[in-house]
Amino acid sequence: MANFGQNAANYEPLDTSRDHVVSLTDATMTFSYIPGVRVRAGLMRKPGPEELYQAVDANSYMWPTDFIARVQTEKFVHTNTKGTTPIPGQSYGAGSASYSGWDADAGRDWGIQFFDAFKTGKWTHTYAVMVGNGSGIHSVRDYNSEKDLNLYFSTEYDLPGGKGPNKHGVKGYVYQQRGTRNFQINAAGDHSSDFDFTRHGFGIKALGEIFGEGRGKHRLGLDLMYANGMIFYTPTGNVVDGAFGGQIQIAAEKGNKARGLTLDYGWYLNDKWNFGVRYAQHDVLYKTIGTALWNDADERVIKQLTFAVNYNYSPATRLTFNIEPRDADAPNPVTVGPSAAFRARATNNAGIVTGAVGARFGVQLTHQF
Repeated sequence: MANFGQNAANYEPLDTSRDHVVSLTDATMTFSYIPGVRVRAGLMRKPGPEELYQAVDANSYMWPTDFIARVQTEKFVHTNTKGTTPIPGQSYGAGSASYSGWDADAGRDWGIQFFDAFKTGKWTHTYAVMVGNGSGIHSVRDYNSEKDLNLYFSTEYDLPGGKGPNKHGVKGYVYQQRGTRNFQINAAGDHSSDFDFTRHGFGIKALGEIFGEGRGKHRLGLDLMYANGMIFYTPTGNVVDGAFGGQIQIAAEKGNKARGLTLDYGWYLNDKWNFGVRYAQHDVLYKTIGTALWNDADERVIKQLTFAVNYNYSPATRLTFNIEPRDADAPNPVTVGPSAAFRARATNNAGIVTGAVGARFGVQLTHQF
């Protein structure tokens, strides 16, 4: 599958200049010679949270939740900073700050995956084990010597109706991801010490006449997601370009944690119209390593409430309208700094930045062929 859009596939992360005219996002070969074990090789979606793993036409929403966008879709950078200061051991001093990434994974990786599905009566069980490079979608080469491991298991009770990604049923899933990342510590590109990270979570999704036969088609979803290490924070001052901001900040050490909660409800009026509402909360750095570098003042709480209206013109063509009120909060004051005035100013600045987050809306036309 190729992507020609103005999106993360064709721009370097946080860069405002387009880097690729077209990018491959899916390119695989699948082998089915061993009963119970299918083998897929190439560029593919990583086994993980349902929001990233599901098909496009199974999602009523235009924008990902903040946890998915910030934590699960990875941005690869050469060096790391905190504020405007390069971090020792994760950069190489003045002038080495990264203002954009060198690639993104778009929820995918190059690697090999072992998977299959097993049906027992009305139950379908699936598993996936993927070993990946842990690099961006534009590089087949592994940039370090470590591999990522992605594990996934789901079990689903089949309900009558639906097909493909919209097959009716009640599904539960669990996943875990782990890997190792490095930064550059000199101009020659030598790597830092290893920074290990994990991602894990579980969820439930139900689709169909889940409230009883004849009571209409509904969708319910719950996702709980957790991350430890390599937490993407924000460009300095939330500014990508400019003289006073833009340095990329990642809470790389294990012990820096984030968690996400997503609740979803959908109602299907008929084959043409369906409606959805989704609540998502992302607790960024709710726990930290507790040093001057990363501490309680870095916590952010981001909330999204998305309303969706979808009109299916045909089985292949859909028009989507979303409106999404958003709220961000920096709940803890800055306690590290040379003076009380400095700490008060930093606390106020954090409030200004989070207070600037507001609602957004959009219209999207999707056609599959």
